[in-house]
Amino acid sequence: MGTPSAKPRRPEGITLRHRKGCPADDDRSCRCKPAYQAQVYSPRDRRTIRKSFTSLSEARAWRADTATALRRGTMRPPTRTTLEEAADDWLLAARAGIARTRSGDPYKPSALRSYEEALRTKCPARARNTT
Repeated sequence: MGTPSAKPRRPEGITLRHRKGCPADDDRSCRCKPAYQAQVYSPRDRRTIRKSFTSLSEARAWRADTATALRRGTMRPPTRTTLEEAADDWLLAARAGIARTRSGDPYKPSALRSYEEALRTKCPARARNTT
């Protein structure tokens, strides 16, 4: 009488993610190259930080580094900055001369007007707020 075969144990906080349409989701053999999703919980922010990797060793290393950084307070989860907020911040910085062109020159007033117009017509939230 042999020992019952057990599923291989995955490291804590790391899950195997199969690609869309992979038959492994239906308990059949895998035909994709799955990714490893590592996750760490931040008690201070009450949020889970997740990231996917192609190898298990990368996922383990990221999880260990991130957990350490969270404990030390040197890392926080990303915020949910909207396109409108980012555009407003960038326009203010460009007008003040903080954000500059590739060559290091300040943006010309006509270029800033063109960017404002493009954002107003292309960004739905901006179009609703300006009318």
